[in-house]
Amino acid sequence: MPFLVDELFKDEDWGKFDGTAMEEPVPTETMKTFIHTAIQNQEKAQDRKELRRYRLVKLLRYSAAAAVLLFFSFHFITWWTKDSVVQPNALRSAAKPVIEHKDTVWTSIENKNPRSIILDLPDGSKSYSLCEKFC
Repeated sequence: MPFLVDELFKDEDWGKFDGTAMEEPVPTETMKTFIHTAIQNQEKAQDRKELRRYRLVKLLRYSAAAAVLLFFSFHFITWWTKDSVVQPNALRSAAKPVIEHKDTVWTSIENKNPRSIILDLPDGSKSYSLCEKFC
């Protein structure tokens, strides 16, 4: 936009500028070196960041593949061996033989011994039976 340049920098302003008054040319060699080093450091940092991200994504892919493989292996093994697994009812019957309990609610016990006896009742309590003829 030439009209903008003409408006901001008029010819008379350019005529007043003295370029010989500057001591050093801009930019100096040290400034060029500093800028170049800063740009290289930024590029190296960016490269390291990208490499770290690449490694993380690669690790996550392998972890996900291992998790899927482990999941399906576990389910395949449980499906394959489901017929040979001992059922809980069979395991319980093998461990404890079933004992049939008689209904002892109406059982009558007579004490003919000359001394008192203690009876253990089915509910876990105890009963004291005195002798029939008061010993």
